[in-house]
Amino acid sequence: MKTHFGFALLFLLVLLGTGKGQGQTVAPNPLLRIAGNGVWWGSLSSDSKENFVDGYTTAMARAHHTTDSECKSTTNDAKPGSSDFNSTFTAAVHFCVLAESFNFDFDKAKLEDGIDKFYEDSRNTRIPIDFSMEYVKDQLKGKSPAKDLDDELRGWRKILNK
Repeated sequence: MKTHFGFALLFLLVLLGTGKGQGQTVAPNPLLRIAGNGVWWGSLSSDSKENFVDGYTTAMARAHHTTDSECKSTTNDAKPGSSDFNSTFTAAVHFCVLAESFNFDFDKAKLEDGIDKFYEDSRNTRIPIDFSMEYVKDQLKGKSPAKDLDDELRGWRKILNK
C-alpha cells in the first residue's frame, strides 16, 4: 500500500512539474523523463536542455565540494606511523576519486552540445542521461584515452541495445 501511495505521489509531482517552457508549444511527456535517455533528451526544448544541464552541474558542484573537502580533511588525518594510517589513507583516496567523479567544472554549453552529439548516434538512444553526461565529461576533460571511452560506450550499447 505504501509503495502504491509513494508511486502515486511521485507520479503526481512529475505531472505537476510539467508545463510549457519558454519557446515550447507542447508539454513534454513525463513518462519520457522516467526513461531519462536519448528519447527524452531529444524531446526537450533548447531552454529545457540548458536548464537541465545547469541543474545537473550545480548539483555536481555541491557534491564535488563536499567530497573534495572530505578528501582533504581525511588526507590531513592520515599520519604515517599511526595505527590507523592504512585505513585512513585508503578512505582519503576513495574520497578524492569520488570527488573527481563529481567535477563537472567546464563550459555548460560544451556539455550540452556534447550530449546532443552523443545522442545523434542512434545506437546511443537507450543510454541513460547520467551515463552520457559522464561520457561527455570525460571526453571534454581528455581524461581517458579515446579507445577506453569507445570500449566503455560499446559495453553500454551491448547491454542496453539487446
